[in-house]
Amino acid sequence: MVQRILAPNAHLICVETPDIRRARRPSTGDRLKTLSRFLVLPLTAFVLFACSEAGDGTEACPAGTIRAGLDCFAVDPGEPDAGRSEDAEPEVDTSAEDTAADSAGDAVAEDAPPADTVVEDVPSADTDDDSAPDAEPELDAEPDVEVPLTPETFPFAADDYWAPSGFMGDGETPGSIVVTDDACAGARAGEGRGVCRQFVWTRGALGWAGIFWQYPDANWGTQPGLSVPAGATEVSFYAWGDTGTEVVKFLVGIGDADGFAVETADTSLNTEPTQYSIDLSGQSIGAEVVGGFGWVSGEGEVVTFFVDDIQWR
Repeated sequence: MVQRILAPNAHLICVETPDIRRARRPSTGDRLKTLSRFLVLPLTAFVLFACSEAGDGTEACPAGTIRAGLDCFAVDPGEPDAGRSEDAEPEVDTSAEDTAADSAGDAVAEDAPPADTVVEDVPSADTDDDSAPDAEPELDAEPDVEVPLTPETFPFAADDYWAPSGFMGDGETPGSIVVTDDACAGARAGEGRGVCRQFVWTRGALGWAGIFWQYPDANWGTQPGLSVPAGATEVSFYAWGDTGTEVVKFLVGIGDADGFAVETADTSLNTEPTQYSIDLSGQSIGAEVVGGFGWVSGEGEVVTFFVDDIQWR
């Protein structure tokens, strides 16, 4: 290679230098050409494969052929199904399962009785069996006894008609006498007719107290009394004390209202229920009685006792 060099004295000097070739950098076009060589073939194969799988809207190939691109090619029947994708799930033969299910259904149908078959009843638990112990009979509830408006025959319970409403003496002061109904624990005394009551009297200013059983309540003779049958001979009852030191007097009839009045002597009570009676024989008992029973007491500071089974006889 010859180069021209301008010397200082302005003379042209030609100098021969070695031939040096500089390497040229590839252009963009060169790069695209090289890249296309590596991409054309793979892309072509991919397009053909995609077309064969997804189709392009053309009609399906006839049986025994497969599609490759836009054309259909025959397949050797002896070879595996080339048209099936390797990833497709194999079809499951369910004929065996269907056969087993049908057999089970037939077996159930054979075991079941026909629609018109009469099934024998299974004996229930209450079927008579001589070997089984007899069930205990149910206890009949006590029937409600209808009490007539007025007693018709003897005996009858005084509590069915007369009520302990006539408080006397200290009993007129509220709280001086405390009355408790149904106070008997356990077995009732006697026949247990009427009401078992407990009476607690606390001595007050008057020093005595008592109660009359009246009809109607709190009637001291201003109203007619209870109609009773003729022929009454006595009034019986049971009484007992809390400590055995109680002293009580018992009464029948309010003199001014009934025309007769009978009372016992002062009675010292036991702690056990004891039967007492008030004799009515020889008394002029009218057709109506206001005071059917009563008691009074005047001894002790606190008197506690019980009365039960009061009956007119």
